[in-house]
Amino acid sequence: GVQVIRGFFGAALLYGDKKEVFPVIRDLETLEYELIVRLMRLTGGARVIGVVEGTDGNQFTFNLPGSETGPLRGFNQNFATLRANMEQLYRVETQYPAFVPIDTAVDLLLVAAPGFLTEREKYRIDQYVMSGRPVLFLTPGMNVAIASGITAAPSNNGYEDLLSHYGILPRKNIVLEPRNWEAVRFGDAMFPIPYPYWPVVTYNTMNPENPVTARLQMLSLPWTSSFDLDSTAQPDAVSEPLVLSTGQAWEETGNLFLIPREMNEYLPVDQRMHIFAVLQSGAMTSRYAQAPPEGISPEEWEAGRRASDGEARVLAVANALFATDFYVGYTNAGGNYHFLLNALDFLALDSDLIRVRSRVLRDAPLDSELKARTQTAIIAANMLLAPLVLVLLGVWAGVRRRKREASAA
Repeated sequence: GVQVIRGFFGAALLYGDKKEVFPVIRDLETLEYELIVRLMRLTGGARVIGVVEGTDGNQFTFNLPGSETGPLRGFNQNFATLRANMEQLYRVETQYPAFVPIDTAVDLLLVAAPGFLTEREKYRIDQYVMSGRPVLFLTPGMNVAIASGITAAPSNNGYEDLLSHYGILPRKNIVLEPRNWEAVRFGDAMFPIPYPYWPVVTYNTMNPENPVTARLQMLSLPWTSSFDLDSTAQPDAVSEPLVLSTGQAWEETGNLFLIPREMNEYLPVDQRMHIFAVLQSGAMTSRYAQAPPEGISPEEWEAGRRASDGEARVLAVANALFATDFYVGYTNAGGNYHFLLNALDFLALDSDLIRVRSRVLRDAPLDSELKARTQTAIIAANMLLAPLVLVLLGVWAGVRRRKREASAA
């Protein structure tokens, strides 16, 4: 076969005795972002992201359907593509607060949905927050298991009290959307069916003022939980919801069996907006200001911080599966990676970098507030208009050819 690719010669950036190379420049739309990334690495500007995933046996675990190698455990196995994207700009280093304090060289901490955190780990994360450095929590409220069916049960990860102290209250629920959802195939089904347990969030319910979400078009969140906010927990902090459901969403709680069914079999109750991601920022007090937790020496506690040093920032997402290789590969929800990378850039670097990255986004879903009849009309027009134009062009070309043949005769 023959394949034609539009490409350009590579480029090299030189700085002292250092060098960054573009072997081939394939995509001009991402060239500006790639240049910025390489310049930052070249000049020593790379920041360090510390990943906390829990001690052995407590990492985030997902049993991939049909896998013969057993469940995927930890950050590297579940979030390999996300890590590869992070490493374009950041140094990613695993942290072990169960044994030692978090490295002072870490610029941002990612708490990657550990199954459980001890008091010692929570104390050292809290002290990192009090140091004025940002933390991003992935914290699902439910544990989902896939075996002979799909089940969910409330999580017991041990750090809900830490988030609650910062004013972010995780709910033990799964949120459903009546209209914006992924269509999926299960088992031997020939055609995709609606699955409101996988809601799709469009730009209508994402914060247009925060750089993390201002330019995003779509997020897809599987079996997602939500947050409540407590303004009295940290009265000097500001809560900024970033990603929300529509006002027609509802929740299910308790032990759940998440098999797909016909839409008329769901029972929406207490329909309202739910918060999926929130940024809490401002002056905060330590969860451990009054006494040290178990496992922390009096000396370490005495040397610790009772309140934040400068502005503390905690960004929490009530989901973790949305950024896994499994889910993004299944749904092609590339906006999920953009959301997390935007969050990392905003917390660790400069929000201007988000604007450069976001120029390559392509998804532009239909407005969720359009009437169903209007949406159907637009979709039908998109499906029928192109074939109709081709047919008309073919008829026109045929008529012209017959006229030329008639005049030649």
